[in-house]
Amino acid sequence: TDITRSILNPLAVVVSSSWRRDAMNIYPEVQIDKGLAENITKWSKLIAEKFPNNLDLGMRRLLSATTSRLDPLDGFVDAVICWENVFGTSEGEVSFRVCASVAKVLEPDKIKRRELFKILKDHYDKRSKLIHGGGEPSVSESYKMRDYCIKVAIQILKKVISDDNLASADSASSRSKLILLNL
Repeated sequence: TDITRSILNPLAVVVSSSWRRDAMNIYPEVQIDKGLAENITKWSKLIAEKFPNNLDLGMRRLLSATTSRLDPLDGFVDAVICWENVFGTSEGEVSFRVCASVAKVLEPDKIKRRELFKILKDHYDKRSKLIHGGGEPSVSESYKMRDYCIKVAIQILKKVISDDNLASADSASSRSKLILLNL
């Protein structure tokens, strides 16, 4: 069989495509219907107009996590790096700052926000232990962690791009201060 793969990178001028004969397809097929095409068009325009340059690394890590990482743990690490690119800092407690910012952006309800923070912090801590030599989770757990962190990364990038104040922040540190201090 012939496999064609296209990656829609909103930061690139051209679509990345590849073609291989008899390749194993590890990525699920996606049928683009009218609704999905309209959504792609909407977000592509918004990204082209408002996407801040200081989030390029996060977008590249998210694209890598979703398109080219064969190992789910690599995708998991890339997705959390995207979180850090959006809200991280070289100052103070990074994991708290990133997870608290993500929770506040994604969950308006205070009680649900606390629970979301715990879940985010758990994923962040697992990522930290993994990259610092801790044990690896099972394959099925790796896929679950990767998929969850990718979903969160997509949600936070959408929120940032949709909010002029967050999109115009000059750094991840400034962006997290806007969120956490209600500036």
